[in-house]
Amino acid sequence: MLNIYRRDELSIRHNIKSGFIVDQVLRNTTAQKMGIRRGDVIDVMSLELANTVNLGAV
Repeated sequence: MLNIYRRDELSIRHNIKSGFIVDQVLRNTTAQKMGIRRGDVIDVMSLELANTVNLGAV
């Protein structure tokens, strides 16, 4: 799980103003079937995939 400091750092570095960063996608879930991956940013307002950030070794 991303800690709050790492999340804030990524948000600033990648200019993420809203939404959330996907930290984990479980196998055989709807999210995985939709193609959502670790590091994706989901825009909460539109529920669209905004971009993907490199989470590195978190």
